[in-house]
Amino acid sequence: MKNKEFEISMIHYSLLIPSERNNYSVDSIKELANMILLSGGIKQNLLARKKDGHYELIAGHRRRLAAQYLVEEMGLEEYAYLPVRIEESGDVLSEIDLILTNCGTRERSDWEKMMEVTRLTELVKAMQSGTAEEQDRFRQLFGRDPGLTGGRELRKIIAETLGLSETKVANLNNINSNLSPGLRERFETGEIGVSVANEAASLPLESQQELAEKKEIKLADVKA
Repeated sequence: MKNKEFEISMIHYSLLIPSERNNYSVDSIKELANMILLSGGIKQNLLARKKDGHYELIAGHRRRLAAQYLVEEMGLEEYAYLPVRIEESGDVLSEIDLILTNCGTRERSDWEKMMEVTRLTELVKAMQSGTAEEQDRFRQLFGRDPGLTGGRELRKIIAETLGLSETKVANLNNINSNLSPGLRERFETGEIGVSVANEAASLPLESQQELAEKKEIKLADVKA
Protein backbone atom coordinates (compact mmCIF):
# COMPACT_ATOMS: atom_id res chain seq x y z
CA MET A 1 0.00 0.00 0.00
CA LYS A 2 1.21 3.49 -0.75
CA ASN A 3 0.17 5.06 2.53
CA LYS A 4 2.56 3.92 5.23
CA GLU A 5 -0.15 4.32 7.86
CA PHE A 6 -1.95 1.31 6.43
CA GLU A 7 0.99 -1.04 5.86
CA ILE A 8 0.81 -4.44 7.54
CA SER A 9 4.03 -5.89 8.99
CA MET A 10 4.65 -9.41 10.29
CA ILE A 11 6.08 -8.98 13.80
CA HIS A 12 7.16 -11.61 16.34
CA TYR A 13 4.83 -11.69 19.35
CA SER A 14 7.75 -11.18 21.76
CA LEU A 15 8.39 -7.72 20.27
CA LEU A 16 4.85 -6.56 21.00
CA ILE A 17 4.59 -4.94 24.43
CA PRO A 18 1.12 -4.73 26.03
CA SER A 19 -0.10 -1.21 26.65
CA GLU A 20 -0.13 -0.17 30.31
CA ARG A 21 -3.39 1.61 29.56
CA ASN A 22 -5.26 -1.53 28.54
CA ASN A 23 -8.11 -2.01 31.03
CA TYR A 24 -9.83 -4.76 29.07
CA SER A 25 -10.08 -8.40 30.09
CA VAL A 26 -7.52 -10.79 28.61
CA ASP A 27 -9.16 -14.04 29.71
CA SER A 28 -10.17 -17.16 27.73
CA ILE A 29 -6.81 -17.25 25.94
CA LYS A 30 -6.80 -21.03 25.45
CA GLU A 31 -10.24 -20.89 23.83
CA LEU A 32 -9.11 -18.09 21.51
CA ALA A 33 -5.98 -20.05 20.59
CA ASN A 34 -8.17 -23.02 19.58
CA MET A 35 -10.35 -20.73 17.45
CA ILE A 36 -7.23 -19.41 15.71
CA LEU A 37 -6.16 -22.99 14.99
CA LEU A 38 -9.57 -23.86 13.55
CA SER A 39 -9.62 -20.78 11.32
CA GLY A 40 -6.08 -21.36 10.09
CA GLY A 41 -4.45 -18.27 11.60
CA ILE A 42 -5.10 -14.74 12.81
CA LYS A 43 -7.24 -13.04 10.16
CA GLN A 44 -7.62 -9.60 11.74
CA ASN A 45 -4.49 -7.50 12.11
CA LEU A 46 -3.30 -6.12 15.42
CA LEU A 47 -2.63 -2.40 15.95
CA ALA A 48 0.61 -1.06 17.43
CA ARG A 49 2.95 1.91 17.40
CA LYS A 50 6.71 2.24 17.68
CA LYS A 51 7.82 3.41 21.12
CA ASP A 52 11.22 3.32 22.85
CA GLY A 53 12.69 0.73 20.50
CA HIS A 54 9.77 -1.70 20.59
CA TYR A 55 6.14 -1.94 19.48
CA GLU A 56 3.45 -0.94 21.97
CA LEU A 57 0.15 -2.71 21.38
CA ILE A 58 -2.91 -0.56 20.86
CA ALA A 59 -5.34 -3.35 19.97
CA GLY A 60 -4.91 -7.13 19.89
CA HIS A 61 -3.77 -8.00 23.42
CA ARG A 62 -5.72 -11.28 23.55
CA ARG A 63 -4.57 -12.30 20.06
CA ARG A 64 -0.95 -11.73 21.08
CA LEU A 65 -1.41 -13.91 24.18
CA ALA A 66 -3.11 -16.59 22.08
CA ALA A 67 -0.15 -16.62 19.67
CA GLN A 68 2.23 -16.88 22.62
CA TYR A 69 0.21 -19.83 23.94
CA LEU A 70 0.29 -21.57 20.55
CA VAL A 71 4.07 -21.21 20.34
CA GLU A 72 5.16 -21.75 23.93
CA GLU A 73 2.57 -24.28 25.09
CA MET A 74 1.81 -26.15 21.87
CA GLY A 75 5.11 -25.76 20.02
CA LEU A 76 3.52 -24.23 16.90
CA GLU A 77 6.25 -21.83 15.77
CA GLU A 78 4.33 -20.92 12.61
CA TYR A 79 2.08 -18.69 14.76
CA ALA A 80 4.96 -16.63 16.19
CA TYR A 81 4.63 -13.79 13.66
CA LEU A 82 1.49 -11.66 13.74
CA PRO A 83 0.02 -9.23 11.18
CA VAL A 84 0.36 -5.76 12.70
CA ARG A 85 -0.66 -2.35 11.42
CA ILE A 86 1.82 0.27 12.63
CA GLU A 87 0.49 3.68 13.67
CA GLU A 88 2.62 6.74 14.33
CA SER A 89 0.24 8.54 16.69
CA GLY A 90 1.19 10.03 20.04
CA ASP A 91 -0.01 8.93 23.47
CA VAL A 92 -3.43 10.60 23.33
CA LEU A 93 -4.37 9.41 19.84
CA SER A 94 -3.04 5.88 20.37
CA GLU A 95 -5.11 5.49 23.53
CA ILE A 96 -8.15 6.85 21.70
CA ASP A 97 -7.56 4.12 19.09
CA LEU A 98 -7.27 1.48 21.83
CA ILE A 99 -10.67 2.42 23.25
CA LEU A 100 -12.45 2.86 19.92
CA THR A 101 -11.13 -0.45 18.58
CA ASN A 102 -12.18 -2.44 21.63
CA CYS A 103 -15.58 -0.86 22.17
CA GLY A 104 -16.54 -1.68 18.60
CA THR A 105 -15.35 -5.28 18.48
CA ARG A 106 -16.03 -6.93 21.85
CA GLU A 107 -18.52 -7.36 24.65
CA ARG A 108 -17.48 -5.24 27.62
CA SER A 109 -18.42 -5.57 31.27
CA ASP A 110 -20.01 -2.60 33.03
CA TRP A 111 -16.69 -2.07 34.82
CA GLU A 112 -14.89 -1.86 31.47
CA LYS A 113 -17.54 0.56 30.20
CA MET A 114 -16.96 2.74 33.25
CA MET A 115 -13.21 2.74 32.57
CA GLU A 116 -13.94 3.68 28.95
CA VAL A 117 -16.22 6.56 29.94
CA THR A 118 -13.74 7.91 32.49
CA ARG A 119 -10.66 7.69 30.31
CA LEU A 120 -12.30 8.72 27.04
CA THR A 121 -13.64 11.86 28.74
CA GLU A 122 -10.10 12.76 29.83
CA LEU A 123 -8.68 12.04 26.37
CA VAL A 124 -11.35 14.02 24.52
CA LYS A 125 -10.68 17.00 26.78
CA ALA A 126 -6.97 16.63 26.05
CA MET A 127 -7.68 16.61 22.31
CA GLN A 128 -9.69 19.82 22.61
CA SER A 129 -6.67 21.73 23.90
CA GLY A 130 -3.98 19.56 22.30
CA THR A 131 -1.84 19.69 19.19
CA ALA A 132 -3.14 20.67 15.78
CA GLU A 133 -3.14 16.96 14.83
CA GLU A 134 -5.21 16.07 17.89
CA GLN A 135 -7.70 18.86 17.22
CA ASP A 136 -8.02 17.77 13.58
CA ARG A 137 -8.66 14.19 14.76
CA PHE A 138 -11.31 15.56 17.13
CA ARG A 139 -13.14 17.14 14.17
CA GLN A 140 -12.84 13.95 12.11
CA LEU A 141 -14.10 11.67 14.88
CA PHE A 142 -16.88 13.77 16.35
CA GLY A 143 -17.85 16.24 13.62
CA ARG A 144 -17.60 19.20 15.98
CA ASP A 145 -15.25 22.10 16.58
CA PRO A 146 -13.13 21.33 19.67
CA GLY A 147 -13.24 24.93 20.87
CA LEU A 148 -17.03 25.08 20.89
CA THR A 149 -17.81 21.85 22.72
CA GLY A 150 -18.96 22.26 26.33
CA GLY A 151 -19.70 19.81 29.15
CA ARG A 152 -23.19 18.75 28.10
CA GLU A 153 -22.07 18.22 24.50
CA LEU A 154 -19.04 16.30 25.75
CA ARG A 155 -21.23 13.76 27.55
CA LYS A 156 -23.24 13.32 24.35
CA ILE A 157 -20.00 12.68 22.43
CA ILE A 158 -18.91 10.05 24.95
CA ALA A 159 -22.31 8.33 24.84
CA GLU A 160 -22.45 8.27 21.02
CA THR A 161 -18.86 7.06 20.68
CA LEU A 162 -19.24 4.19 23.15
CA GLY A 163 -22.75 3.20 22.10
CA LEU A 164 -24.27 4.07 25.47
CA SER A 165 -27.17 6.25 26.57
CA GLU A 166 -26.38 9.60 28.16
CA THR A 167 -28.10 8.36 31.32
CA LYS A 168 -25.78 5.34 31.44
CA VAL A 169 -22.76 7.62 31.02
CA ALA A 170 -23.99 9.84 33.88
CA ASN A 171 -24.56 6.78 36.11
CA LEU A 172 -21.10 5.36 35.38
CA ASN A 173 -19.53 8.74 36.14
CA ASN A 174 -21.38 8.82 39.45
CA ILE A 175 -20.19 5.30 40.31
CA ASN A 176 -16.59 6.09 39.43
CA SER A 177 -16.58 9.29 41.48
CA ASN A 178 -18.53 8.24 44.56
CA LEU A 179 -18.61 4.46 45.08
CA SER A 180 -16.62 3.24 48.09
CA PRO A 181 -13.54 0.99 47.57
CA GLY A 182 -15.26 -2.10 48.97
CA LEU A 183 -18.26 -1.75 46.65
CA ARG A 184 -16.03 -0.84 43.70
CA GLU A 185 -14.35 -4.24 44.02
CA ARG A 186 -17.71 -5.97 43.90
CA PHE A 187 -18.78 -3.87 40.92
CA GLU A 188 -15.55 -4.78 39.12
CA THR A 189 -16.14 -8.50 39.64
CA GLY A 190 -19.77 -8.21 38.55
CA GLU A 191 -21.25 -9.07 41.96
CA ILE A 192 -23.34 -5.91 41.80
CA GLY A 193 -24.70 -4.24 38.68
CA VAL A 194 -25.02 -0.64 37.55
CA SER A 195 -28.40 -0.02 39.22
CA VAL A 196 -27.18 -1.16 42.64
CA ALA A 197 -23.80 0.53 42.30
CA ASN A 198 -25.30 3.84 41.14
CA GLU A 199 -27.85 3.89 43.96
CA ALA A 200 -25.19 2.99 46.52
CA ALA A 201 -22.83 5.69 45.22
CA SER A 202 -25.34 8.32 46.38
CA LEU A 203 -25.17 7.11 49.99
CA PRO A 204 -22.82 8.36 52.73
CA LEU A 205 -19.55 6.45 52.96
CA GLU A 206 -20.52 4.85 56.28
CA SER A 207 -23.69 3.39 54.75
CA GLN A 208 -21.73 2.10 51.78
CA GLN A 209 -19.28 0.37 54.09
CA GLU A 210 -22.17 -1.36 55.85
CA LEU A 211 -23.50 -2.57 52.51
CA ALA A 212 -20.06 -3.84 51.48
CA GLU A 213 -20.09 -6.23 54.45
CA LYS A 214 -23.27 -7.96 53.26
CA LYS A 215 -22.86 -11.30 51.49
CA GLU A 216 -25.45 -10.34 48.88
CA ILE A 217 -26.59 -6.82 47.99
CA LYS A 218 -29.92 -6.16 46.33
CA LEU A 219 -31.35 -2.87 45.11
CA ALA A 220 -33.98 -3.03 47.87
CA ASP A 221 -31.20 -3.21 50.46
CA VAL A 222 -29.62 -0.06 49.09
CA LYS A 223 -32.88 1.87 49.02
CA ALA A 224 -33.68 0.73 52.57
